[in-house]
Amino acid sequence: MWDVIVIGAGLAGLVCARELRAVGYRVCVLDKSRGVGGRMATRRVKGTRVDHGLRYWNPKTPALQPLTEELLAANVLAPWAVTAFEIPQPEQLVEVTAAPVCVAPEGMSAIAKHLAANLEIQFQQRVTALERTDTGWRITYKGINPAAESVTAKAVVVAIPGPQAVPLLKSIDLPQRQVQLVEAVEYETRLTLMAGYPAERGREMGPLTPSAPSEGWMVTDNSGTSITWIGLDSSKRHAAPYPTIVIQSKPGFADRYLDARDLQPAASVLLRAAGRKLLPWIAEPDWFQIHRWRYAYVTQAYPGDCVRTDVPLVCCGDWCRSPSAIASIDAAFSSGMAAQAVISSRI
Repeated sequence: MWDVIVIGAGLAGLVCARELRAVGYRVCVLDKSRGVGGRMATRRVKGTRVDHGLRYWNPKTPALQPLTEELLAANVLAPWAVTAFEIPQPEQLVEVTAAPVCVAPEGMSAIAKHLAANLEIQFQQRVTALERTDTGWRITYKGINPAAESVTAKAVVVAIPGPQAVPLLKSIDLPQRQVQLVEAVEYETRLTLMAGYPAERGREMGPLTPSAPSEGWMVTDNSGTSITWIGLDSSKRHAAPYPTIVIQSKPGFADRYLDARDLQPAASVLLRAAGRKLLPWIAEPDWFQIHRWRYAYVTQAYPGDCVRTDVPLVCCGDWCRSPSAIASIDAAFSSGMAAQAVISSRI
């Protein structure tokens, strides 16, 4: 029997598991994916790495400062010298002031790998049910093998998106109002397109580089209906072999493809739009891939830093935050820390 099972290996789950292990608890993390990170996601494509989830590390609260310093000292993070632009209306490109940010030269998933060091993690295990026992919990999951398996623990941390947590919470006896608040959590969907280009395109950045202090750039599009931002992802890497660009869609555009099996038409629209707005050659990459984030950004959160229950179970994630709290990595970190404190007081 484990002391704690953590379901989900995103930022909140890893922070919680790491802190629990640091104070002596036996912890195991279960995740349905093949690797850690959640939206701290990096894809290896054709000899390079591309971040298709979290774009950069930009904590806004003091709580994350110690971890940020740890990641910098470990050379996981490095400052990103990037020039920011906006498109306020069609055919206008305006340079704007950008707040300092950090990136992971080996890909943003390197942050998750650092947090996961020394943790017991089982991948490709989708938790399907929770059951109370006399000594804690039985957690049932399905993995590569067709037969369901189970594990027992004294306590459970559910660190997955709210909509994915709801079926698990409904399988146990929790107050209806609490489950309803989790059911009310809402997200925006986004599409993220990754594209690679011939090496010579690195010398053809046009208006994006003449006055820029660095090779890195990112553009926020406030004028159109398809693109939220475009960034030169290869500028985050040490000696990138060729330029790679990441394009993230607007939520309304992504909604049109929410259940589409084929995302190639969406990719074509995004590439053509980026080519019109910035550089014509962006529309003609050597290769591209597109990823759908069904749970990209929280638009309606659970009103608390974690979901506290009367049993040794807690939920956490960036979807748990008070109305005044800051979203994204700050919320995920704070929620993971809050979950750790709750579990430590229950077992």
